[in-house]
Amino acid sequence: MHHTTRAGGCGIGGHLAWHRIRIAAFGRNGDRSGEPTGRPRTRLNRWVQRRHITARVGGCGIGSPLAWHRIRIADFGRNARLNRWVQRRHITARVGGYGIGSPLAWHRIRIADFGRNARLNRWVQRRHITARVGGYGIGSPLAWHRIRIADFGRNARLNRWVQRRHITARVGGYGIGSPLAWHRIRIADFGRNARLNRWVQRRHITARVGGYGIGSPLAWHRIRIADFGRNARLNRWVQRRHITARVGGYGIGSPLAWHRIRIAVFGRNARLNRWVQHRHITARVGGYGIRGPLVLDGLGC
Repeated sequence: MHHTTRAGGCGIGGHLAWHRIRIAAFGRNGDRSGEPTGRPRTRLNRWVQRRHITARVGGCGIGSPLAWHRIRIADFGRNARLNRWVQRRHITARVGGYGIGSPLAWHRIRIADFGRNARLNRWVQRRHITARVGGYGIGSPLAWHRIRIADFGRNARLNRWVQRRHITARVGGYGIGSPLAWHRIRIADFGRNARLNRWVQRRHITARVGGYGIGSPLAWHRIRIADFGRNARLNRWVQRRHITARVGGYGIGSPLAWHRIRIAVFGRNARLNRWVQHRHITARVGGYGIRGPLVLDGLGC
């Protein structure tokens, strides 16, 4: 029942070697054509097959307790988007191109080459972790426990290894993607492909995006982050607008610096000002977003 599989084309792992991955019950529908394949049913259904996707790893892997059926995957490679059916099923998957952790090096991690650089470690692997994908975000009510990630719920902090690699994650409430519905997603250019929806927007979500999105190796310094856990807010000035954003360097919730920052039209388009734009930052705002220019007083604007 345990097969390894790789994806062709430009989908997940298109140019990667997916080896030594234990894939059990790889899809609820599997191969039900009745044809004598000579091997166990470890395939995704016909729609997924057409897109050359390899995604969840059942058993002890990522997203095992999920039902993969009635799935049509739009373009799960460069754009990394999942369709409405997949969204409802809390799918986890590595995305090719500009997906999770693309410019990062996750080291001290074991999960059989889960993309080029995006890998989860052995602890996370055991807990059916969902991860951010380019299109739709951290999806679901899973249990992040017995994981070497210093309180990844209420305070939303990553452990020392992850912190060093500029990782971002969901912070509010119970941690990544807890009670939120990630579907029908639109939020105008949250990185290259990563978009959050209007509901998520109201939840003060932060998320890592590959390519030019949040989490580029930038220096956000001279900012004291007050309560970047339960409600995912930055310091007193930022708190007034419910801003959530990537904090480079030592990860979310570190006492880092935001200086010379003026937030222009930080609502619908979720963009920072020219200085930040030069650094390829995109960030989302809580509620309905900041309406018009905002000067962060006391930040040397």
